[in-house]
Amino acid sequence: MSSTPNNPRRAGAPACKSCRDNFPLPQALDVFDQMVVAGYVERRTACTACPAAHKPCLEPAAQGLPAVDLRAYSPHAARPAQSTESARRSNPRHAYEQNRQRIAQLWSEAQPITSGDAAGHYLVRQGLQGHDAANWPDALRLHPALEYWHTDRTSRAACLGAFPALLAALEIDVHPHGLHQPAERHKVALQRIYLTEHGTPATVPSFIKATGTDGHIKGAAVRLSAPRVQADGVVLGVAVGVVSALRFAAALRMPVWAVADAAALAHFRWPRGLSHLHVFTDTSDAAHAVPACELARKAARCGLSSYVQTVTPQRAAQSIHTAPNV
Repeated sequence: MSSTPNNPRRAGAPACKSCRDNFPLPQALDVFDQMVVAGYVERRTACTACPAAHKPCLEPAAQGLPAVDLRAYSPHAARPAQSTESARRSNPRHAYEQNRQRIAQLWSEAQPITSGDAAGHYLVRQGLQGHDAANWPDALRLHPALEYWHTDRTSRAACLGAFPALLAALEIDVHPHGLHQPAERHKVALQRIYLTEHGTPATVPSFIKATGTDGHIKGAAVRLSAPRVQADGVVLGVAVGVVSALRFAAALRMPVWAVADAAALAHFRWPRGLSHLHVFTDTSDAAHAVPACELARKAARCGLSSYVQTVTPQRAAQSIHTAPNV
């Protein structure tokens, strides 16, 4: 902010000589100066000691600087209005609303998995035998023809076609009526696995993608089955990926939920009333170890019996190593 105290001024009313604002209006050089000048203009404009046309306090500070546009500092000045569309795009709540509508639309267009469709073939190809249409989890559905959009390096979006897609609902517990009321399941996103009619991954840049989220996704999981109630408490397992979770559930006869990736493992939110949490990892991916141990540590601190079970892939058989309460 620059000010030249010796700058000539016009004569004002006698009351101006003793006024605290009896000095030229300084030039605003940054946004902080603009806030100060705006306060000066508002106070000096409201002064009734002399007419506005004869107020020396509204003179610019230096002759060589551009004149002060008082309209820019007026509290009632008309500011350029942000377009409705631009304001809606910059609002995260509007983005969540759009994603919520998209998630609901895709889920309503999808259908339960059957043994002869693309999703059923895909799961069987992954080694998941012995399922029929009634046994596939409700958290999984098949979209018959889902468009695949790809954005290249030049930010151009193009549709590469429509493919059958296995949809997995990533859900989280919310408490819209307070923590003392029962939780409600909320679909925060959908994981999409693009397939061919024969159940093989589609030939696209990335055949596994997720939709936009309807809220914070930390802690969300694909709830493939209900936790098991047994004599010593309630048991649940968690693994990375839908296919891995279904494999563990079939091999160990235990309900297993799936998180989207290894990083999400550490933020997994187990349901209320759980007693035993089993965290399944694969030693072929070292990135699973740290978040798995972090989740087990959190569960143990909360009073749960937590176990990290590492499965080593082998051709003939699979060996399971258990480390309780890590």
